[in-house]
Amino acid sequence: MSRLTSRLDDLCVALTGQDAVVVYHQLQAIAANVISWLLVLLRVRVPALRLGRKGADSAVLVLSPGGFERFALEPLPVESVVTVGYN
Repeated sequence: MSRLTSRLDDLCVALTGQDAVVVYHQLQAIAANVISWLLVLLRVRVPALRLGRKGADSAVLVLSPGGFERFALEPLPVESVVTVGYN
């Protein structure tokens, strides 16, 4: 590990309690959410998630990082097994 990388990692741990790689990924997530929010606000991107018909089984697909407009519904076959939740 180079001196600069070591110092950056030490700084990130001192400021946030996280390694530099974790802080980098957190900043990427924040940037993706801010860009997503702006695109929806400016009506460049329209939310893709629409409610399906009542009683239909559907799964939510995450199309890419960003906000809720990056979700889409995918109809499920009758015999499908589904994991509930999102992390």
